[in-house]
Amino acid sequence: MTEESVADEFIALRDAYHRARLVQRARIVAALEGVGFVVVNNGRAGRGLRKYTSGRRLDPPFDLTGWQWVEA
Repeated sequence: MTEESVADEFIALRDAYHRARLVQRARIVAALEGVGFVVVNNGRAGRGLRKYTSGRRLDPPFDLTGWQWVEA
């Protein structure tokens, strides 16, 4: 397996993981809303930044898209 194919496989797996997390988050949001909670769901609510720099202290930026939460 070449280094390039390993990188491509990693990216594909990472993207699949992010999609699965979005599905899980949507299920949690639906369940909370179903019992009367108001869930913050606008803009980037509940999702980490793709290029987090901690006030420009991190270079290269850190990918926080795996971080997800629900605010109700």
